[in-house]
Formats: sequence, C-alpha cells, structure tokens
Amino acid sequence: MTRLPFFLLFIWAVLGFFPSQAEDYSEEQASALKLVTYDEELSQWRNELHDLFEKMKVYSRDNQGKTDARELVSLRLLVRKYHDYYLPRLRGITSKQPAFMAFEDIVEVTNAQTKVTENYSRIKNLLKIRQGRLKRNGIRFDRETVKRYEINPNDQRGNELWHQFLLQLSAEVLLLDSFVMGFSPFIETKAFRSLLLRDLKDEVSENLEALWFESMEKIFKRQSLEKAIKLYDNFKSKRGELSLFETTLTNGIEKSSIYKLLLGRGESITFFDDLIRNMNFMAKRRWDTYRAIGLGALFESSKLFGNTLGVFQSRHGYLYHWSKEKEEEVAAQLKPLDVIMEKTPFRLTDKFIPGHFGHAAIWTGTEAELKKLGVWQNLPALTRNAREKYNYQGPSFHNLIRKGGRVIEALRPGVQLNTFRHFLEIDDLATLRARSCDKENVKDEDALDESGELFCLNDELRREYLLKAFSQIGKDYDFAFDVNTEQTIVCSELIYRTYLDVDFEISLTVGQHNISPDQVAHKGDEEGDLFSPILFYHEGKKVDLSGEELRDFMRNLMFPKP
Repeated sequence: MTRLPFFLLFIWAVLGFFPSQAEDYSEEQASALKLVTYDEELSQWRNELHDLFEKMKVYSRDNQGKTDARELVSLRLLVRKYHDYYLPRLRGITSKQPAFMAFEDIVEVTNAQTKVTENYSRIKNLLKIRQGRLKRNGIRFDRETVKRYEINPNDQRGNELWHQFLLQLSAEVLLLDSFVMGFSPFIETKAFRSLLLRDLKDEVSENLEALWFESMEKIFKRQSLEKAIKLYDNFKSKRGELSLFETTLTNGIEKSSIYKLLLGRGESITFFDDLIRNMNFMAKRRWDTYRAIGLGALFESSKLFGNTLGVFQSRHGYLYHWSKEKEEEVAAQLKPLDVIMEKTPFRLTDKFIPGHFGHAAIWTGTEAELKKLGVWQNLPALTRNAREKYNYQGPSFHNLIRKGGRVIEALRPGVQLNTFRHFLEIDDLATLRARSCDKENVKDEDALDESGELFCLNDELRREYLLKAFSQIGKDYDFAFDVNTEQTIVCSELIYRTYLDVDFEISLTVGQHNISPDQVAHKGDEEGDLFSPILFYHEGKKVDLSGEELRDFMRNLMFPKP
C-alpha cells in the first residue's frame, strides 16, 4: 500500500498516541511504532536544520558576517522543537524502569534462567571516588548496593527485559544521532556556534550547550554507549529469530550513524582517537553531504515505517469474504486500464494517508483482451527486461495472467502483478474508467485538447499505456515518495507513470514532489473529468448509483462536509 511521507506522521504524535483502533495493538507495538514515527519526523527536522544552515552561511558570506533576523527566528523554532518536543519524549523512554541506559546496575546475558538480584553488593566504580591522582597504596575500595540483571532473552521474563533494553537503546541512539548530525554544522562553524549556544540567551540555548557536551561524553566514554552496544550485540546473538517488534527496533539502531561509528570499536587502543577523528570528519563535511546523509536516513526510516506499520491490521477487509462467483462477477465488469482504488481503515497505515483512498492500481484485463489490444506479444520482452534491469524473479507475465493476474500494483516489496483476490483485503473498492474515443482510428494528437490534456482513450493509447504499466513490474517501492524518480515507485505514482499524458495534481513537500491516491481520484470527481467512477463498494456494500450521482458520492467521501 502506498505510504505518504514523514511530514504526515506528526499528526499522530500531536494526538499523543494511536488512532481510534489503538486498543487492538499491544503496548509494546505502540512504543516501537512511536519510536519509528519520531525517527521519521527527526529526518525532516534535520533536513530543515541543514537547509537553514546553508541559507545562513550564504547570507553571512554575502553580508560581512551578518545574520538575517528571520533566519534567526527559524533557528530558534527548530532548536525549541528538538528541546521541547523530541527531547522529553525520547528521554521518557530512556528513563523508564529498569533504566538500563544509566548503567547504574549490572546487566549480563546468560543461558540460564533470568534472575534479578535486588540488593547486589559491588565495589564502587573508582571514577566515583577519585580524588587527585590515584596511587596503588592507600586506595579505599568502597562498596555500593545495586541491582544485578542476569537476562536470558529467550525466557518470558528475560524477553520482557530485553525488549525494555531495546526500546531504551533505540531512543538513546535516535536522540544522539539526531542531535549530533543536526547541530554539528553549527557547532563546527565558529560564528554560528556562538549564535546557537550563547546569543539566543535563554534556557534552551544554555541547555543546548550542556546537551552537546553530554552527547559527546556519551559517544566517547567507554562506560556508557560502548557498553550498551556490546550488550546489544550479545543479546541479539543469543536471541535467534527476531520478532517484528525486535526487527523494527534493531533496524532503527543499526541504520544510525552513531551505531555505524561504533561497529569498528573492538579492543583497539587507538579507537578513541579514531572515533573522534571520524566524528570530526563527519561534522566538517560540506552541507550537500549532510543533505545526502539526511535523505538516506529518510529513505531507510520511511521504509522501516511502511514495512512495520503495514503488517498491523485489526481484522480482515469486508470484501475479503467475497465468494469466487462474486469476485468473477465484479471482475467481468472491469476493462483494461481501469484504475481501481481501495480503502482499508482496519490497517494502521491507513490512518496516516490524507483523504479517503489509501491505494491505487491498474487493471490489466484478460489474456484475450490483451491479445486484442496487441499487448500480449510484447510481454515476454517486458518480463526479460524486468529480470535484467530490476532483478525480477517471479514467473513470466504470461504465466501470471493465465493464473489470474489482473492487478498491477506497487506494494512494499515492489511493483507486482497480482490476482483480484489478493487485492480484495479491503473495505472500499472504487473503479475509475477513462473516457473512450467515439470514433475508430483516432490519431494520438487528436486525443489531446489544446492544453495537452488527455480527453479520451483509443486502442493505440490503451496499448501504449498498458505496456508502460507492465514495464513498471519489478521496480522497488519508493519509500522516499518522489515522483521525479523513475527507478522506484509508489502505488499512486504507478498511475502517474502509466497515464503519460494526464496532468495529475501533485504536491511539493520538503523539496520532493509526491502524489496521493486521492490526487489520482481528483481526476474523476467533477463533471467533464477524464475519469468517471463506474463501480463503487463502500464499507463492503455496493453503492447502487451511477453517473453524476456516483461521482457526487465519491466526492463527498473525499471532501466530507463538517
């Protein structure tokens, strides 16, 4: 299913928790999904901060070191967004009991049964009692009482503790990664460092300086983050096959810049210097490299979000229970190049898609229909192209169609040719059909009006568009949701790439153009539009309307009255 970008997810966080069906998901899943959401939002936050850094740098260079007042306001807002919103929420996760990230207690991984010793006596860390230079003679070894966790992640209690550790480490890594990668350009630029840490002159800027030194200490001190990463690797090696919850969090940890820097730590006595050198190198990169890092993180984070939330659904769709006879009856009413739309309110991801529809696909038609249009004979070449260019490993397109393949759609695993039955895990089904030309043998140029807008389809255009749709099969899903990229694709972009001559509405967000399923449907919600709704099932029931009445019904769903 198509999943729109990170900027929409802020709605969820503002609401504070889950949408109306949150009770169908466990507290554990909720915590993981909230972390993924923060990851999405912080990717956008870093990009906004780096955009601002570039603008400030250019303005300062061109104006003898001056700072634009409006840019200063923007900087203050972005700093406050991190300090007042993300920081307390992520720290709320890291400070939960047991507070593993504080490492005031002893945490070990074991193959025996999980055991928690409440009052375990140990010698105090010498760093806590150091006074001046320690000498071998006369050192007093004080003792302290702590908890000792001996955790087997494969028994019930150990699994609970391992999951709590995972949540805390994920939040800590996200907090550090975003802070360091977001503020490094400012900290490493003398004029902006002073501006960021002192000239704003409020509690936030004072805390920001303390946070910077705290972050550097966490990254460089062996007693904190290194210990957590080693424990994480030990836990993971003992765990075996990971659950969805664990995969969600481990993917988030391991894609972070902080984790990647720590991977090579080992026992090298030069690691500390190497790590500082690497961090400084990252901090001093040009802005465009920062931007690339940010967009790469965005893609991975969006992919993680889509793959994670996409599997959570509270029930089956109403149309899932159709009989074979019912399925065939509806399929017989569809024609090649029909656009089929769906709504799945029982899926968690559907809550984050603006508008009514959540997915769009292309109906191919049967073998006989494709032969009549002159498409069938070209499919073997397109199958080979998909194998060679996109590493497609499925059956030939001929075989898929003969086994019932009728729907080309972009899902998280990529663009596929699926059966109608596969598509019917839905509540709403809408079919949009493009206007046909009234006369035969209409030339391509005759099918366009003065503005270049397609107003009807002839067989020649149907053939071209169907071949274009089949040529998308095998492409990866576009988790960056950018319609300007052709190598990856989302569901609504499939329609955009198929109907080549249609001027679809698109949105510009954080420098990227994207298209939603409702923006596809907008081409059929008013009289005179290219598309017309010809079949509609709403909440599992057929809508017995046609013509303009059916169009009005669809428009009211997309634009509900207050």
